[in-house]
Amino acid sequence: MDGGSYPMQDKSWQVQGGHMPSAPPNYVANVHQPAGGIIQPHVIPYNNAHVQQPSGHTVVVVPSHAIAGNYVNDYMGLSIFSCLCCFWPVGIVAIVLSCMVGSSRREGDLEGAKNFSKWAKYLSIAAIILGVITIVSVIIIRSVVNSNSSGKN
Repeated sequence: MDGGSYPMQDKSWQVQGGHMPSAPPNYVANVHQPAGGIIQPHVIPYNNAHVQQPSGHTVVVVPSHAIAGNYVNDYMGLSIFSCLCCFWPVGIVAIVLSCMVGSSRREGDLEGAKNFSKWAKYLSIAAIILGVITIVSVIIIRSVVNSNSSGKN
């Protein structure tokens, strides 16, 4: 060992002259060997089509649920906003439903997740509407009370 580094079994591919080789010897990147024994380039399925991956380029991995259209929005941000800034009793129920979307997604229940997602969105919007109505009502009632109390003096 040389100062805490790991021992190498085959040192023939190590850095020489300040240049790092692209891969160790006997390393084949982006290929797989099918049952027939013929080595083929790696093929990535994308939107029900096969795209051949060029070698030596950056590969972006997209979760399969995003490609297949199986992603269900949980509306968590909208639910939290409606709870904190608008009508909190309905907002809390929206947050609980948003959490249930994630649970259903992880369990593979896509229909349940879509149903919870729909209700989380509806209740968040309802909480925002109720919050606006409540705030406007309080402003109107206070202005009426203030105008009546100032007229009596």
